[in-house]
Amino acid sequence: MDINGGEIKDVPLTDPVFDSVRESIKNKWVNKPYWKERIEELLITYDVEKYNPLYYCRVHGRIEDGAHRYTVAELRGDPTIKIQGADYCKIKPVPAIREIVEKYGRLDDIRWLEACHNLKWPPIKKNVDFRGKFLLDIGSQSGFFCIAAAMAGASHAWGLEIREKMIMASRRAAAALEIKNTLFINADWNAYPQREDLAGKFDIVSAMGILHYFSIPDYLPALKSMAAAARETLIIEMRLFPSNECRLFQADVQSLPSPKWLIKNLLSFGFIVFKTFPIKGNKRQLWILKREG
Repeated sequence: MDINGGEIKDVPLTDPVFDSVRESIKNKWVNKPYWKERIEELLITYDVEKYNPLYYCRVHGRIEDGAHRYTVAELRGDPTIKIQGADYCKIKPVPAIREIVEKYGRLDDIRWLEACHNLKWPPIKKNVDFRGKFLLDIGSQSGFFCIAAAMAGASHAWGLEIREKMIMASRRAAAALEIKNTLFINADWNAYPQREDLAGKFDIVSAMGILHYFSIPDYLPALKSMAAAARETLIIEMRLFPSNECRLFQADVQSLPSPKWLIKNLLSFGFIVFKTFPIKGNKRQLWILKREG
């Protein structure tokens, strides 16, 4: 049965990645005694009930069951194996991304990854439909939101990130998870020469935790260009200044808008507030906005 209740018929149970890897290593590894014994052990101890039903992701056209690829391939013809399917991935991306970030990033990058996964992604996933959508994530860090959006059905997910090491980490993480519809660009949105040419190019634009790092003169132009790039949905997570005044405040080295100032300007850009969520004890706010009309 399908995850959504419909029966799956004629599911193409192919695994191109496994097939190519198996073909390339069959003479080098598979025929060696250790691997023969290991494969036989896997087949003997494979617990059908543990992995039943297998999960088929239509987004990437592959089985995702957590079992060894070889074992899955050998048991595809087993009539006791049942299959579920849906238009999103079941694999959790955080372990793979974290392993790579530990090599390329800092402790803060791991904390950011965990905050994205635990605090920011759940309300976004619940309130934003990524299926068939084109995402731009500005300040993409280790690529979590691009990867998560791609696994949730986005047609394409682009990430813009100023740190070259994080671009490398993002690309490696996407490759490790076999996600091919992401693109990571090493650039600063504030100084990105093509940003004005991106107006209306993306269905969804997100910017997590970067707006307050823009200077007072750069804040509004940066926000305006982000809004212009989004056809449907704008997702921003930022610090706000707790004031009833309609203005942008300077707090140390950060630029913090009051809620009134932010709502007023976003409305002038054609966006209305759809949902807001407090992050980290209300120190930050996550806003999901929809274009009017």
